[in-house]
Amino acid sequence: MNSEYAAECFVEFSIQFALMIRSQFGKIAPVKTDSTTFRILAALQKSTDQLLTMSELAREVSIAKQQLTQRVNSLEEAGLVQRSHSSENRRQVYISLTPRGRQLLAETKQQMAQDVLSFLSCYSESEQEEIVHCLTRLTELFAVKEPLG
Repeated sequence: MNSEYAAECFVEFSIQFALMIRSQFGKIAPVKTDSTTFRILAALQKSTDQLLTMSELAREVSIAKQQLTQRVNSLEEAGLVQRSHSSENRRQVYISLTPRGRQLLAETKQQMAQDVLSFLSCYSESEQEEIVHCLTRLTELFAVKEPLG
């Protein structure tokens, strides 16, 4: 397959998907799905097998560490995340979801699922099966590869 064509297809899909996300999801969700807050909460949930430092989380959500500090302060005040210090290095600060943060993220995902059901209702059953197959495969492929940069 031509790599340039694959890149063009991916860019076109990404644009269409981003537009769909913006117009369909999170209108009444507890957390705006196109927000930095959502990206932070989702990144923390994704990393359940390891604690993330502020630097790692900043890289994961692609924002400056200073911006992340402000966001984490707000999220901590809201009871959605907590900081903990490394027992070996007290300067090392880890961020994790609190039970309240996990609950809020679960509620947001549940609302997103309802939005998806509404969105998918215009497709036939076979088209929905094809969408699910493609998304499942993309999720598997993207979970294995680390992003560049």
